[in-house]
This record gives sequence, structure tokens and C-alpha cells, in this order.
Amino acid sequence: NGASEYPCISQDGRYISFMSQASDLIPPGTDTNGSPDVFVRDMWTQQNVLVNRGPGGLVVQVPGVVDNGTMTGDGRFLTFYSGSTQYGGHDTNLYWDVYRVDRDLDGNGVFDEPGRTETRLASVGPHNEKGANQRVSTALMATISRNGHFIVFESLATNFAGQLDVDPPLGLGNSSSDVFVRDMRNIHQR
Repeated sequence: NGASEYPCISQDGRYISFMSQASDLIPPGTDTNGSPDVFVRDMWTQQNVLVNRGPGGLVVQVPGVVDNGTMTGDGRFLTFYSGSTQYGGHDTNLYWDVYRVDRDLDGNGVFDEPGRTETRLASVGPHNEKGANQRVSTALMATISRNGHFIVFESLATNFAGQLDVDPPLGLGNSSSDVFVRDMRNIHQR
């Protein structure tokens, strides 16, 4: 009952992630936010899973238009970006941010188990400081490494490169988009 777009397929063809405005892809009464969401279709089981959920697996109810990013070859990790502040990670800036979803948090090979997925804010400051994104501009165009550890994204943020963004003679202090790499295993951003 709504458009679907931006597909991404796993290496073996089992999983397809996509953004959709449809509200009938999962059981009735589950997708009630009236906004586009990110789904993963398991081609083996013929099941759809709503991926962009907030803390505790709750459906984000405040409209915060979502766009699909990319998915790792095995389908475990994927990225999306949204303007909603309800995905956790202390995101309160009302700008678009990049998130990474781990569909198998316990690493047992079973995806989308209740309570065993994690949505994590990827577009944060250079030392993972939660307050850094209070003055951050839009982060978009995310892609993810094969193992899901690195997220590359574009941003207009002025605090992602530390001193380089503050002092224009040193480099990134500009009004243009810059590209950043976020290491999701620790606090490093390059």
C-alpha cells in the first residue's frame, strides 16, 4: 500500500533491505508511525522485519523520515539515516544522523531475535562524546564495510574532525560536506 525503494541485497541473495512507505509489510498494527521505514526481507522464510526500531525494539512513533543505507554481504549489519531522535544514542539535534543496526548482537548466527539486535548512532564526535551532536549538521550517504565495523558517511558537521574543523587554516573548517569513517568497535573516527 506504499512505495518501496533503495534496495540492497546480501551476497547470497537471502536478505534484501529496503526503505518503504508501506504499512502492510509486517503484521497489522505494528507499523503505525506513518513514515517510511527500513525493512529486511528474508527470501528463504518469506518474512519481512522492521529494522529501524528504537531502544527495546519499540517502533519509533514520531515521524522521522528514514532512508535505507547499505548492508553487509552476510546481511548482519546495515545502516540507515533518519531525522528522528527516538533511536537512542542521546541524539537530540533534530538533524539527519547515521545509525548502524546489528541484527545478531549475540553472534549466534540467528538474526532478528527479540532483544538481541542493536541500533547504534554512528554519526557522533571524534571521541564518541554524546553531547557532540548538539551542534552537528546533517549526516548522510552512509556505507558500511564488509565486516560491519566501519561506517563511511558524508556530513556538514563542524565537530567530527576535532581541531581540524575549528581552525580553518588546518583543513576542514569549511561549509562543504566532508567524508568521515567511524570505527564502530571503539571510539575512533577518522
